[in-house]
Amino acid sequence: MNKKSILMPHACQKIGWWILLLIPLMYGFYQILYSCFRETHLFATVNDNSRFITMVSYIVLALSAFFICLSKEKVEDEMIAQYRLKAVGITAYVCFVLLIVLFILAAFAHGFRKGDLPAVLFQVKNVVQMLLPFVAVALYYLLFKGMLRSTRKGQGL
Repeated sequence: MNKKSILMPHACQKIGWWILLLIPLMYGFYQILYSCFRETHLFATVNDNSRFITMVSYIVLALSAFFICLSKEKVEDEMIAQYRLKAVGITAYVCFVLLIVLFILAAFAHGFRKGDLPAVLFQVKNVVQMLLPFVAVALYYLLFKGMLRSTRKGQGL
């Protein structure tokens, strides 16, 4: 039976780590440009530029996480596939629990103050939209690599 893998080649994992290095380089380049040209009108407002840099860094972070987490290991076998599936399952459970806890906290926050619920839900939506995907990627990667490392230590590699 011919099994097709949806994972990218192992070289993409290295590309993902190099892309991740773009974020500090981008911030450093921005700080150098800002300190050199702050008196000119090249930088209209600091808030607009920092928002732009922040959004670009989120995109770069998501792209690098995509390459790092969805690429094969050097040796890909059934055991690694089981670890991958186990890490995805645990990550899904943790993310669903975090999501439920965030919504319960939003409901309590709304119940204990006279504010309006849409404002509280907007704050929760911002946290969920920006933070939860990165928590999920980091948790998946740490779980998967931890399982691989414990197996290699057990085998004496």
